[in-house]
Amino acid sequence: MEETLSPGNLRVPNLIGGRFIDSHSSTSMDVLNPATQRVIAQVPLSTGEELKAAVFAAKRALTSWRNTPVTTRQRFMFKLQELIRRDIDKLASSITAEQGKTLKDAFNDVTRGIELVEHTCGLANLHMGDFFSNVSNGIDTYSIHCRR
Repeated sequence: MEETLSPGNLRVPNLIGGRFIDSHSSTSMDVLNPATQRVIAQVPLSTGEELKAAVFAAKRALTSWRNTPVTTRQRFMFKLQELIRRDIDKLASSITAEQGKTLKDAFNDVTRGIELVEHTCGLANLHMGDFFSNVSNGIDTYSIHCRR
């Protein structure tokens, strides 16, 4: 089901540094529902300064994220998975409205996204190393993940 947006609520804000910020740009692109050709959102053509601010914020976040322990990052990904599951109906509806997919196809896309997050959550264990006993007659093996 397509959400009806009021004309004053069509413009999508930028997400910079974890905050939603309205763009100062006066130009935008319409997002059309391909089935109805109705404008469902407007995406600003952000200014150069807004782009620089977004890149700067992303670089700063990467430095922090890189130094975050793997198990903590894993908890963030589990939370992401929880939020996707909670909002699966809204996400599928948005995909249908924006891309013209059937609702079933949109649900399949979101489900695939959940599977990718699950896979990512499992990668944390690979960073911890492994021990395998008796991989061959009387031989054990182990691996240790070392950070460069």
